[in-house]
Amino acid sequence: MLFRTSIKGENEMNKATEKLQKALKLAEEGEWDAANKLLNGHGVEYISCDRYELKYINLGDAYSTTVCQEKFEMPFLGSWGNWAKEMLRWVYGVEVKDDTDILKHLSKKEIRKLICLVPNEGGKL
Repeated sequence: MLFRTSIKGENEMNKATEKLQKALKLAEEGEWDAANKLLNGHGVEYISCDRYELKYINLGDAYSTTVCQEKFEMPFLGSWGNWAKEMLRWVYGVEVKDDTDILKHLSKKEIRKLICLVPNEGGKL
């Protein structure tokens, strides 16, 4: 999903894609606040799962395509929602079909350890 709004037609899709590419370039240059402003985001946030961390621009939906960056890696286009699901699968061996499915597979101890479900602002990579 590109952004939360509906995109009508190829022209709007091209504009949205171009905007994401420009924001990605800004993030590669360390200009995360400028990238956030370009995308009309809600701020730069951080999420972690076990020892893995992700920095991303919050666009208001966990599965919107946005600019993301894992610790010590180059920025990329993705969604923090898909990243969190992948981390659950990789770190805990949990296959998540939907967001509510997570709680069915984890013990209370594992749920307490999971901080990847709660984005935090002001964290550091």
